[in-house]
Amino acid sequence: AETLEREQERLEADRRQAVVEEVELRQRLHLLEERVAEARQEERLFHAIGLRAVEAVLENRARLGEVHGAVAELAEADPRFQLALDTAAGSHLASLVVGTDRVAEQCIGYLRQHELGVATFLPLSTLRPRSTQAAPEFLRMPGVHGRAIDLVRFDERFMVVFAFVFGATLIVEDLSVARVIGVGRIRMVTVAGDLIEENGSMKGGFRRQKHTGLSFSHRRRVLAGAADTRPEEIASVKKKLGDAEAAVRTGDETLREMKSNLEINRRTREVLDRERQGVAG
Repeated sequence: AETLEREQERLEADRRQAVVEEVELRQRLHLLEERVAEARQEERLFHAIGLRAVEAVLENRARLGEVHGAVAELAEADPRFQLALDTAAGSHLASLVVGTDRVAEQCIGYLRQHELGVATFLPLSTLRPRSTQAAPEFLRMPGVHGRAIDLVRFDERFMVVFAFVFGATLIVEDLSVARVIGVGRIRMVTVAGDLIEENGSMKGGFRRQKHTGLSFSHRRRVLAGAADTRPEEIASVKKKLGDAEAAVRTGDETLREMKSNLEINRRTREVLDRERQGVAG
């Protein structure tokens, strides 16, 4: 009987562990499926705004190689500076970050073969960043919020990408601040989205805050790991979850059988005890 009780305790401990593992796997699977859903939503967005080539590459990234995503997907901006940072990045919001020039070549070949349009690729292996150095006196001036590259959050793997996209661009409060620094001395963007180029040209006016389209807005950001989520990873988690569920079911069945045997043993002992008491009497 004692042996059966110890075995029951062990089985109950094993079952508790299996339940914990099952819960953790369910949570992981939910997160992976969420990330895939967000990635698909973002890919549909590219199609909606006419970036068919970008959408096509992202939809086929699993077979094209190391495609990390569009620049707009790979960083998150403070909402206060989102419009300025979108303006600073310009057309590079839609540029595709890939691991190597070989991957870029494969993607370009795929787009050409299927007549899907053109896209710009930024290979991590060959990309040369622009200088991000800004004169310290500029950064200390009132109304200067900082360098654009310091106002976005991104994985360190992509430092070269954002150095290339932003260079030393400053985010400033307004045009009056830009004029105090000096038009043509350094590239600047105002909070309202006015652009002052290093060549002295200026571009500005009324801009709508983006609610759709490519943007560094935290509302549109794909989670950093979504691009790396593969179907086989989800399949692996589902298999482990199935194994954990099966372990819980097996544990339940074994415990029920064990409890039944213990109950039979208990009743048998009671009968034997009564018989012994009757003989003694």
